Amino acid sequence: MNSQFSATLIALTIFAQHALCAATFDWPQWQGPDRTAHSKETGLLANWPKDGPPLAWKVKGLGGGDSTPSVAVGRIYGMSHRGSDEIVWALSEKDGKEIWAVRIAPAYTINWP
Repeated sequence: MNSQFSATLIALTIFAQHALCAATFDWPQWQGPDRTAHSKETGLLANWPKDGPPLAWKVKGLGGGDSTPSVAVGRIYGMSHRGSDEIVWALSEKDGKEIWAVRIAPAYTINWP
């Protein structure tokens, strides 16, 4: 078994374990826990401040792509391309710091005629 396949398998296993332990406030898949795009959060602002809510943290360098992030058990999971690689990554929900990132394949590109 090659090391790239092993790393991908480990990353997906960790993601699956965390997704199974998802709390009621997590957003573990596209359009949320029930795939309805409706949050069950309570106590949200009825009216937003003029400049919006305060920024908790900001991350740069995640890469490009069209993947929807998932939030589960204090982590944010996503997939993007960085340079010529497709990457699966996990960030800390608390501060946005990268916990791990795994290269899974060459980045997909479309060469239009």
